[in-house]
Amino acid sequence: MLERLNLALSVGQNVASNVLVMLLLMLIGFVFTKKGVFTKEGIKQMTELALRVAVPCLIINSYQREFDPEMAKGLALALLFTLIIHIVYMLAVTFIFKKRDDKKDRISKFGAVYSNCGFMALPLIQAIYGDEGVFYAVAYVTVFNVLYWTHGIYLYTKDIKQLSLKKIIFNPGVLGAIIGIALFVTRITLPAPIGKTVSFMASINTPIPMIVLGTYLVNLNIKQTLKNGSLWAVTVLRLVVLPIITMFALKILGWEDIVSMPLILASASPVAAVATLFAVRYGLDSEYSTQAVSFTTLLSVITIPVIMMLATIVL
Repeated sequence: MLERLNLALSVGQNVASNVLVMLLLMLIGFVFTKKGVFTKEGIKQMTELALRVAVPCLIINSYQREFDPEMAKGLALALLFTLIIHIVYMLAVTFIFKKRDDKKDRISKFGAVYSNCGFMALPLIQAIYGDEGVFYAVAYVTVFNVLYWTHGIYLYTKDIKQLSLKKIIFNPGVLGAIIGIALFVTRITLPAPIGKTVSFMASINTPIPMIVLGTYLVNLNIKQTLKNGSLWAVTVLRLVVLPIITMFALKILGWEDIVSMPLILASASPVAAVATLFAVRYGLDSEYSTQAVSFTTLLSVITIPVIMMLATIVL
């Protein structure tokens, strides 16, 4: 037991150290936005660069490895697990936020279910668990991308006509996963110039998303946020309750740490930044969604290391 506790402390220190790096990168975004160096248009362009180029390149790059049947099996199981656990999330938030169906509650449901697994988790997983960790985390990101373009949009609009197969398949995260998995399964290695380009673009997936997240913190009103009961419910669910459910589900399955830990870290990430993008697009409360993203991002600096330490002890 003592050995497990020492390992948990070591993991906690490692995660906290990397989270601190992320926080410092967010601080750059915060300061530059506060000083007016970053404009709204500039922030939007950085977001597009990260979403459309950096994230897919990181995913593809993680699959540039020798084909291993065991890893392929692990990936398939991770995909299935992530789908099931998201269904559990959906059922949980439907029960918790069942009294009303106003525009704010729609955001609350979305924020509790969907984590910032692409922007926040992938850079951390890359730093802590390397390419192999990203390999399995991509399962979480892929399911996330499919579900937020279907269930997520329906939550916001309550209009099934808004759903589109084209958006599901051709969004950058899913497309990157399809290309990456295809290359992995067919044992195709990208030619050196293309492979290097993909690798270079993958490397910016840490600084750019973190800087963008820092820009969200500028508009965070702490006093107003602390008084918001719905926001606290979203925060506790997103950062504590749902990651712990994920952790114990993986404990029951008994998978290796290299598979389980990245999935837990992805589930422990703050509210997805896309919550605000969708709020703006579909005419919901964008201020509330920004608060949810900003507040949970800020608190995740504390909660992620704690959750990962607990996971080390439990698993």
